[in-house]
Amino acid sequence: MAGPDRYMRQTILPEIGPGGQSKISAATVAVIGLGALGTVSAGLLARAGVGHLRLVDRDVVELNNLQRQVLFDESDVDLPKAEVAARRLRVVNSSVAIEGIAKDVHAANIESVLEGVDLVVDGADNMELRFLLNEVAIRRGLPWVYGGAIATNGMAMAIVPKVTACFRCFLPQMPAPGSLPTCDTAGVLNAVSSVVGSLQAAEAIKLLVGRAPAGELLVFDGWTNELQKLRVARRTDCPACAKGQREFLGAKRGQVVAAMCGSKTISIDPARKEAIDLAGVEARLRRLGPVRSVGSVVVFDAPSSAGRTTRTGPGPCTRSTWGREAVGAKALLLLSGGIDSPVAGHLIARQGLEVLAVHFSLEPITDDAAAVKSRKLAERLGLSKLFVVTVGPAFAEIARACDRRLYFVLSKRLMVRVAEAIARREGCAYLVTGESLGQVSSQTLQNLRAIDAAAGCVVLRPLIGFDKEETVRIAREIGTYGISEGPEICDLLGPNHPATRASVADVLQAEGALDVHRLVQEALAGAREERLIARPAS
Repeated sequence: MAGPDRYMRQTILPEIGPGGQSKISAATVAVIGLGALGTVSAGLLARAGVGHLRLVDRDVVELNNLQRQVLFDESDVDLPKAEVAARRLRVVNSSVAIEGIAKDVHAANIESVLEGVDLVVDGADNMELRFLLNEVAIRRGLPWVYGGAIATNGMAMAIVPKVTACFRCFLPQMPAPGSLPTCDTAGVLNAVSSVVGSLQAAEAIKLLVGRAPAGELLVFDGWTNELQKLRVARRTDCPACAKGQREFLGAKRGQVVAAMCGSKTISIDPARKEAIDLAGVEARLRRLGPVRSVGSVVVFDAPSSAGRTTRTGPGPCTRSTWGREAVGAKALLLLSGGIDSPVAGHLIARQGLEVLAVHFSLEPITDDAAAVKSRKLAERLGLSKLFVVTVGPAFAEIARACDRRLYFVLSKRLMVRVAEAIARREGCAYLVTGESLGQVSSQTLQNLRAIDAAAGCVVLRPLIGFDKEETVRIAREIGTYGISEGPEICDLLGPNHPATRASVADVLQAEGALDVHRLVQEALAGAREERLIARPAS
């Protein structure tokens, strides 16, 4: 209902007036992320009469969201945020067309998600999405409003391509994994996130009515009541708006399993889309633990070895975003002699998959100590098969022929290709690795993306958000820590300062110096299957 008096308190403002209100009502705005900031800004924009709101979020509502996410209540727990927010705001303002889109936003779909949008409000929970949004905005000339809040601090900025500085003008490079505080580690004052969401809504309204952006970063401290305005200049050497680099928008999507920020929800959004019988999925999962349907979501409560409840499902388990479910399938674990990969294999096996393993041995550059460890680990885990592949000569060729900084990415891409060939032969639908962000300098989001670009199947990384202490604790509980601990020979061919932001383009150029097909075939020709004897944990 949009009567003449509905927006009276807004139209009498000389800054807006009837003409400005008409512009607001004609606009289409996307809010990407419906957490603490997105719920506030979306609510204010709906009340302001924005004609069309597109609300996008991949997550479901959790109880700890209610402290700061203002569109949800206790009855919404386990429901998709996008669906709940859209339903709530349709009641607030029935004259606004509101879409609720429950899906992950990534390089492969961001263009379609933002089709027909006039402005974007950033409520994202991760930096990579902001870098991606920045590139799309530059390419399409799309204004957007950045926002962030953590602890008692927050900031916001209206960004208009070719007019203001872009996001990478003041943050040229992606921060190193683990270097930024999160709501899990630092918390957030709900009043601060509400202020920042309100600032974002105000900046969005200004842009919609035609006011020129100030080009200022607004920085707010809710504990000291300080508000600063920092002028951000456009950089002539900015990789995005000046040099036109599109490393995030141009990336091939490979990683499909992601942990939500401040949540125990896992988003699964495979590249392959197909209709899913959620009732059948629920019936199969019931054999493994408590499961229930909540609207268009299947919630599976699986106690881990720590007794922690994990909500699993397809990002967030809507009928349109889940590829084939995994229960009863096979997975091939890339098993080293270290602590992480055995734990990854254990966690995947607990989800109902049959796990096989492949170990890549650096023989003859090193001895077979790591291969012996991997066999003992496979036996302790009760795996059905273990393949040992000798890659010493291939890795030496990579180190000799290519940019040494890319060595770890290139060698892992070779391992993924070999593992995928073995997986196809053995009927495995997935590869599993023990990688987690920031454990070593080469395990960054961008490097993992470059590695995944070599994979033709899904790569599962169950430890992606784990810290080392948690992994070690699980390893002790399952009896693999005693086998993995002790001296382990590092990859002697690796550089002291490996690349941490390898682009797919750079990697493909480096691989041009290699006969990749030959290296894969030679590695497969030397692969051997180890005889395993079950070794129950003591």
